[in-house]
Amino acid sequence: MKKILFTIFTGVFLLGAFVSEASGDTLDRFITSLQENPTMRAAFTQRTYSYLGELQGEMKGVLWFRPDKEFRVEYTSPLKEVIITNETGYVDYIPEDDELIEGGLDDFIFISPFAILKEARTLFTVEKKGEEAYVLTSKGEETGDIEKISLTFDGRVKPQKISINFYSGSIVYYSFSSFEAVNYRKAIFDLNSYSTFLAQ
Repeated sequence: MKKILFTIFTGVFLLGAFVSEASGDTLDRFITSLQENPTMRAAFTQRTYSYLGELQGEMKGVLWFRPDKEFRVEYTSPLKEVIITNETGYVDYIPEDDELIEGGLDDFIFISPFAILKEARTLFTVEKKGEEAYVLTSKGEETGDIEKISLTFDGRVKPQKISINFYSGSIVYYSFSSFEAVNYRKAIFDLNSYSTFLAQ
């Protein structure tokens, strides 16, 4: 499910342009910042629940992304794993087993919520829940297995929490302890850098 999430999260996290009807809206400002193609770094905790509400796993890690095809996630706990994508393809590496899977993007379903958000008004019905919270409900099959995305921002227009509801009934929650723009370095998204853990 971790891969499904970050999956239905970068073939999608770059689809189109989002235009909010409310000037200065938090979601609008966040989307505008993504359209400038920044390099972002975020530390997260991920919890996955079954359709019955049972906790299936908790993982921690760090992700980097630059819309739309450059993405890196390093799971650091309980097991290490590195997933990297760029315009040439992807790698998925598990050091404990020394297992490496690689291929082209056409062979890897990878959807990022940040790409999906760029077409929020087209793909979702957007409901504002207070000053800094939103619920995005899918309008159709273009969002894949994602039925709903809930977002909560902090006072600095940075995502604080994201939850993904899937049509299968499972839910994945992300909480971010940090979310910031960093200087772009090609090495971050170099597929050959899979054995180097930048989060250490």
